[in-house]
Amino acid sequence: MTLLVRLALFGCLISCSVTTSTDAFTQLQPKVGERLALSRKSQSRSIPTAFRHSSNKSPSHPINQISGGSIDAVSEGSEGKALVPSWAVTGFLVMLWYAASIVCNQTSKVLLSTSNLGVQGLTFAQFFISAMVGAINLFVLRITKYAPVVSSAQWRDTTVLAGTITAGFGTLNACMSAMHVSLVMVLRAAEPAVTLLLAALLLPKSELPPPLKACMLLPVIAGAALSSLGAHAPTSLGIALALICNVCFGMRGILSKRMGASYKTDAFSEFFHLCLLGAGLQGAFIGVSSLALGTALPVMPPVSSLSTLLLSGVSFFAYVQLSWVCLGRMSAVSHSLTNSLRRPATILAALVYAPMKLSSTNIAGIVLACLGGLLYGIF
Repeated sequence: MTLLVRLALFGCLISCSVTTSTDAFTQLQPKVGERLALSRKSQSRSIPTAFRHSSNKSPSHPINQISGGSIDAVSEGSEGKALVPSWAVTGFLVMLWYAASIVCNQTSKVLLSTSNLGVQGLTFAQFFISAMVGAINLFVLRITKYAPVVSSAQWRDTTVLAGTITAGFGTLNACMSAMHVSLVMVLRAAEPAVTLLLAALLLPKSELPPPLKACMLLPVIAGAALSSLGAHAPTSLGIALALICNVCFGMRGILSKRMGASYKTDAFSEFFHLCLLGAGLQGAFIGVSSLALGTALPVMPPVSSLSTLLLSGVSFFAYVQLSWVCLGRMSAVSHSLTNSLRRPATILAALVYAPMKLSSTNIAGIVLACLGGLLYGIF
C-alpha cells in the first residue's frame, strides 16, 4: 500500500473522530449569553474548570478556562459571537491528543525494548516527568493559574482517581511489554463497551446515550479490533491485564465526572495533582514490591537513552493532559469512543513511520471503525 493511501486513511479516521465527537461537544456548550452572564456574576474567569456535566446546560456549571479565559473564549468576539465553532476547537484538541499519544507510544516501546527501566520504572518516570512539566506550567511560567485542593474530601477523591489512572497506565505498559502492540489495541478496543456498562451502573441516565446511539459502538469496537489484528497470538496474562486496563480507564471517566460535579478546579491543576500523587503511589508500589516480593528495582537507562525518556515523559504529559481536557468537553462514553478511534490512528501512524503491508481485514476494520464513529455522531 502506498504512502498516499495510508495518509488518506489516517486523514479519514481523524475526520470521523472529529465528526463523532461533534454531537457531544455541541450538547455540552451552554448558551453564549448564559456563559457571559456567569462570567459577570462570578467575576472569577481566572478560576478555570475542565469538568462539566455533559447533560446539564445550566449556568451553574462552570466553564472550561485557561489562564483567565475559557478554551472556547479564544473563539468568541467581544460581543459574545463565536468566531470559531466549539466543535472545531475541540476537534483540534483531539488531533493534538492523537499526535501526542503516537509519540508517547513509540518512545515507550523503544524504552521497554532497549533498556532495563522496566514497566514499573517507565510508569513512574512518565508520571514524575509529567508532574514536573505541570509544576513548571503552574508555578514557574504561570501559563495557567493554580487551583489548590481545598478540602480533605477532595484530596481523598483525587487520590482514588490518581490510583485508578496509575493502575490503568501501569497495566497498559505491561500489556505493551507482554504482547505485540496490535494485540494490545485489539483488547483495548473493548473499552467503550466497558465504559458504557460502568456508566449504566454508576452514572445517572442523563449521562447515557440513547439505545440507538449506543448500538453504534458495536461497529467501532469491531472495526478497531479488526484494524489491529496481527500475526501474534494473545496470552492469558495479556488478556487479564487488558481487562484491568479497560476497567481502570472506564472508571477514570466516571470518577472524573463525579469530581467535576463536586469540586471547582481546572484541568491543569487537577492533572498536576494526579501526576504528583500517581508518581508517589507508583514509587511506593515499586518500593513495597522490592521489599516484600524481592522484585528488581528499575535501572536508569543509559545516557544515550535519556533524551528518549524525557521525550516519553513530556509526550505522556501532553497526551494525558489533552485527553483530560477533552474529557471535560464530552460525556464519558463519547470520550471512550474517541479514545477507541485513536487506536487505529496510532496503528496507521506507525505504518506511515515504519511501512508494512496492511491486510484486507485491517483496511476493512479501519473503514468499519470510521463508519461506526460517523454514525455515532449522526445519531
